[in-house]
Parts: sequence; structure tokens; C-alpha cells
Amino acid sequence: SQLAVLSQQLNPHFLFNTLNNIRASILEEPHKARDSLAQLSDMLRYTLDEHQSDKVSLQKELSVLEEYIALCKIQYEDRLIFEREIDENAYHALVPKMLLQLCIENAIKHGIARLIEGGIVSLKISIEQQKSLHIKVSNPIPKIKQNDGARRNPGIGLKNIRRRLDLLYPKNR
Repeated sequence: SQLAVLSQQLNPHFLFNTLNNIRASILEEPHKARDSLAQLSDMLRYTLDEHQSDKVSLQKELSVLEEYIALCKIQYEDRLIFEREIDENAYHALVPKMLLQLCIENAIKHGIARLIEGGIVSLKISIEQQKSLHIKVSNPIPKIKQNDGARRNPGIGLKNIRRRLDLLYPKNR
């Protein structure tokens, strides 16, 4: 039950921002708005699918991640550049559902969104020693100010990810 609660958390700010961005583009770019609504619908369906396992193929997770990135680009436009480098042998590996989306969301929220010029969010996935999946997300971050306590404390996103991994892989702590 703990895992179910942790994996069902979709950032409401992302949802509201996306809906507002789609609403704003309805008159100017109706085709783009329609495509964005379809992407959001697919993402929500994937997130809320109770019949799906806690783990999904990396390939499926990446396809949902691409929809998420497309929706984020509505808001951040040229400020968000997404690069990915995926080991071709990793596509069939099983990963926790929504894990990549949460990692990328964290990189955007605490990096790109706080930088006027934006930047590159990079995702690299490889197979280590032919048995473990290595996922690396990198992003630019703004300089930490001396009295910015909120920046030094890890947010709920990373705690959620760590807790889910601990619940799914208790022997790999």
C-alpha cells in the first residue's frame, strides 16, 4: 500500500500548468492544443492504470517520458532542451513505473525552471556489468544563496523516489 501511494503522486502544479498552457494555445494553435490534450490524456491513463505492474519496460517508460517532455516544452519552450542516451540493450529492462518522469520533473523544477536561460536536461541509461541498470539524470542548477534553506533540503520528489526504490528492491540498499 505504501508503494501504491508513492507511485500515484502526480504533481498537481504540473497538471494545472499544463492545462492552462493548453487552454492558452486553443485559439492560436488548435492542432497543437489537441495534440497536447492527447499527450496529457495518455500520460494520465498510464499513471492511473491500476492493472499495470509496479514495474514496466524501460521502452514504455521512455515513451511516456517523451509525452511529459513535450508537455513541459509548451511552458519552457526553447529554455528546455532534453537529450537522451540509452544503451540499446536496456530497452527491455523493467523499471519502477513513473520513475523516469519523477527524476526528470525534479531536474526541470529545480534546474531549468529557476534559470532564466534554461538549459539541458540529460538522461543517460546503461547496463552495468550486464546485470544492473544505471540511470543518470543531469541538469544545470542555479547557484545556492547562503540563506536559501529550501535549496539545501531535499524535496519530496527525491525522497519519494528513494522510498519507492527501497520498497521495490529491499536487498539492494
